[in-house]
Amino acid sequence: MNRKNKLLIINQVYIPDPAAVGQYVADVAVEMARRNWDVKVLTANRGYDDHHIKYPRCEVLSGVSIHRLFLSSFGKRSILIRSLAGFIFIIQCSFIGIFKRNIDRILVSTSPPFSPLAAVFIKIVRKTPIIYWVMDINPDQMIQLGQISEGSILTRLLNRLNQTILKTADSIITLDESMAKRINITKDVSKKISVINPWPLQGYIENIRHAENHFRKKYGLEDKIVFMYSGNHGITNPLETILQAALELRDYPDIIFIFIGGGVKKQVVDVFIQNIACSNIISLPYQPLSSIKYSLSAADIHLVSIGNEVVGIVHPSKIYGAMAVGRPILYLGPDKSYISDIINKHEIGWQVNHGDLDRLIDTIKMIASLPKEQLDLIGKRSLELANTVYNKDILMKSVCDIIEDRRR
Repeated sequence: MNRKNKLLIINQVYIPDPAAVGQYVADVAVEMARRNWDVKVLTANRGYDDHHIKYPRCEVLSGVSIHRLFLSSFGKRSILIRSLAGFIFIIQCSFIGIFKRNIDRILVSTSPPFSPLAAVFIKIVRKTPIIYWVMDINPDQMIQLGQISEGSILTRLLNRLNQTILKTADSIITLDESMAKRINITKDVSKKISVINPWPLQGYIENIRHAENHFRKKYGLEDKIVFMYSGNHGITNPLETILQAALELRDYPDIIFIFIGGGVKKQVVDVFIQNIACSNIISLPYQPLSSIKYSLSAADIHLVSIGNEVVGIVHPSKIYGAMAVGRPILYLGPDKSYISDIINKHEIGWQVNHGDLDRLIDTIKMIASLPKEQLDLIGKRSLELANTVYNKDILMKSVCDIIEDRRR
């Protein structure tokens, strides 16, 4: 009897944690198990955003064996705390992988940034091929956000690691062309790099009609125009202009702003609401995966934000969830990015620069005044895009084919 091929996945986040990177990794893990691979995931035993949430140490979900490691997530309070948890995670993954026999492939992402180091250690000992799935680029991200300096020890370590993993990896996957170009500047890996966009998390997301959506009823959103930001409130996703616009529009009772999720900038939203006592802004935590279809569908317009300085370094996936529920998109960020390319090419939303408060207010008012039929038409184009160009089955198959080395 032939043994199954074995895939080892190293990623600090995994479902049921709501962080998007864990959900994408889970989609691929389940598909590889369906393809008759023996899939083992090494991940953290506590929540990525909220380290007080604890998950089972070992379990099997949808045919995937999950091993959750101790002391691998202490929350996101500081770079030092996150780095400490990341290093402990890497050490554990390295030992487990080195002593685990007959691994045929390693899939590793950039969560945490040093996690590729574990894959390198395992390959040195076991000669196992590595598929490197780049979700963001560090130290570039931390430098642009002012968290570390270009000459710091951490920067030098991460740059050395990047050179090593780019040289060692057998295949590299990035989320957009800008990421691929940035990586090729660091080291020319054009012969082994593939660009595969993220996809809507269709196993959890579907369009729920407003009239049937208990989420809208629960929060009194009937007869309102709801602008929703849902996901990570990160430093790379500036929200200040949106918050200021909400403040200026507080006397427009039909326009409501909802911020759902967590992250290091979530407190900024909560403090802003407390200080101004605006009734037109609602802040909520991450919603369970089982109910995310209701929260996302409760929006009339989805807000997406990316910082000017991190285009090509990070790739927020909120736009794909918005498309999957058939909603128009109001994008805050530079007019040259993968988000603006999607919006402009397919006419599914609007773009406003960060800091351009007057234009944002005018745009929100204009959107709120549009006939429902026109918003529905834009939303229909969004949904068609999610079902075709960004189809989960097609994009996920591309990732899995790379893991199996079936691209030719």
